[in-house]
Amino acid sequence: MGVDLNPPSIEFIAARRVRLIEDWRISETLSIPTGFESDLGSIPRIFWWFLKPEQVQYASIIHDFEWLLGDFGKFSYYESNKTFYQNSVYLDRIPKYKAKICFVCLELVRIFIKKND
Repeated sequence: MGVDLNPPSIEFIAARRVRLIEDWRISETLSIPTGFESDLGSIPRIFWWFLKPEQVQYASIIHDFEWLLGDFGKFSYYESNKTFYQNSVYLDRIPKYKAKICFVCLELVRIFIKKND
């Protein structure tokens, strides 16, 4: 999935929660609407030495929206996890090894908590 490399316009509404203040067009088929809220990644504080939520904020916003769509059967959780990996490397610019570890953690959540798709 191609990503609009321009960061979205966001406002912080809490310490680790943001709201989009304008639509963010991700690709020809995916646009995140104004008002969408994200927690910037549900990374437990104990792991912040490795990766803080704000280091993957843009990938997290997209991932949160795709998982919301997945809850309604409109998006694959697995595909969303793959795009998180890609977006965290290319949009948030974290090292690939960190992105891969995040991908594995997301897959464990998908397998054990969400539906297998």
